[in-house]
Amino acid sequence: MNPPAILPLSFDEARHERIARLVALIPGITIDRTQGQFFSRPFTEKDIEDAKTQIAKHAATSAQGPDRVSYVDIGMIPNDELVRLFRACVEARESPSAWLLAKIVGILKHHKPGDDPDSYRIIGLESDLLKTLTLLAAICLRAWMAKNDIIPQSQNSVGGPIFDWLRKVCSTLRYRVSLEDELSDEFCSLTGILAGDSASPDLWNAFLGNFRPPKHKDDIILDGTAIGNLEHADDMVLVSTSPEGMQLKLQCLENYSRENYILVNVSKTFMMLDGACPATVNSSTFTLNGTPIKWTDNYTYVGVTFASGHRNIFALHYEKKAAKAKSVAGSIFSVESFVGSLPPLQGLRLYNARVDSHLPAACKVAIDVAMPLLKPLQAVQHTFLQRLIGLNPRAMRAFLFSESGLLPLAYRRIILALRYLLYLLSLPSHHLAACAWKDSQQLFYGGKACWLGDLAIVIQKIPFKKPIFNPLDVDPESVKALIDEVALATAEHVDEALRNSSKARLLCGRKHQNEDGVLEHRALALRPYLLVPEPKHRKALVALLLADHTLAEVRLRYHPQ
Repeated sequence: MNPPAILPLSFDEARHERIARLVALIPGITIDRTQGQFFSRPFTEKDIEDAKTQIAKHAATSAQGPDRVSYVDIGMIPNDELVRLFRACVEARESPSAWLLAKIVGILKHHKPGDDPDSYRIIGLESDLLKTLTLLAAICLRAWMAKNDIIPQSQNSVGGPIFDWLRKVCSTLRYRVSLEDELSDEFCSLTGILAGDSASPDLWNAFLGNFRPPKHKDDIILDGTAIGNLEHADDMVLVSTSPEGMQLKLQCLENYSRENYILVNVSKTFMMLDGACPATVNSSTFTLNGTPIKWTDNYTYVGVTFASGHRNIFALHYEKKAAKAKSVAGSIFSVESFVGSLPPLQGLRLYNARVDSHLPAACKVAIDVAMPLLKPLQAVQHTFLQRLIGLNPRAMRAFLFSESGLLPLAYRRIILALRYLLYLLSLPSHHLAACAWKDSQQLFYGGKACWLGDLAIVIQKIPFKKPIFNPLDVDPESVKALIDEVALATAEHVDEALRNSSKARLLCGRKHQNEDGVLEHRALALRPYLLVPEPKHRKALVALLLADHTLAEVRLRYHPQ
């Protein structure tokens, strides 16, 4: 949060001094010279309503600042009163003193030593009222960046009341570090960062917006668009198809960091090669700030693990997610030692909240053409539902889904991939994901392996009510229809398994009341008998209805007669 007392040797010290002198010349009150008056437009009740819609998504889980005002409280304040409050703050370029104190909490990162300060993730607990106002400022900033392609050539045109108020907050906000029951003395952030603030991501995007390495002949090309770098907040990826192109980008990053005072953590920077290693490449080929970059054969970026040396680049991602989901599932059932048998309804809620975040992870890009990679993930889902419902591992698998209402993982991952395809079709043509989609189409037309081809393969493998998918003619309406067809195929798959089994004679054709009170058949639904509160009674019903009892009719199916 604060710069080093002595600038690193990689920084341009003379330029730093010049910029510091220029910043000191910016007056406390400036004029908004942006076309569109982005930073002087008064807030309206519609702006407040839009902000409330955004904060409502996190209202229940968001921590409060020292002033103890929550997002829930803000949602109950009339919009016109918030308009008057926020307008007064911006016009005066001031904020209530209660907003200008934040608490800093350090969260130890997983598998990191507790005695190393770098092992902690900083969480800033600011006033939720302050975060709401900075969210409004961030919306203005986003609109300005979108209008001017992030950073216009005339960067000195930014000014106005909102800009001035945001600068004032950055310079006056004070922090206190919280450790157990103790609080540190107050201090300020000399780098102007607002930890945990709504505007911080947009301010960072504006700061990094002019990092644009020159195009190179060895850049990755997607639908005619050259791509040499990607950023997610302060995590950056540089890509090239040649050693020369990669080192050029590293040099560009080094120069940019020196001129803009960004300290790159070389120890956390890695080089990964996909494919055959050129003879000219060795452990010291690629350097950053004069330090050789370490090599790795796998790396996790934005939650997706990429691995070289595997037939499937996502193979390690499947393994990691299966292991994580298995661990979380085991942790959920550990509560039974405290509360007894876990009720199915509550168990499904925990599953959706904790386990389901891992099982379909990255399914939008990692299409399941290799079933051996998917099976460990499926095993986690099957084992969880078997234990939750009270079935033995040999019980018919269709029961897990017909009784719980959950989708089988393979079908769920296909549906999520198709929803992502809908998103791709909605993007403007210049969006990088849209370029990747068009490039995938071109590869498919050329008969080469690609994302679209993989999607066609997994849809073709659906065994019941095979959906019709024409990769040569894809539009939003056909994709929506395809999603419905995959859902119907899921239901038909489960129904067919029940109809063909003597164990499921009591279960075929069951009907449930819909929202209108009309009886209709549902292949997948949480069945009412699983809501019986007494565990022994519930498990007895499960054993009877799902043919999982101890009588010879069932047991002799598993043993030689």
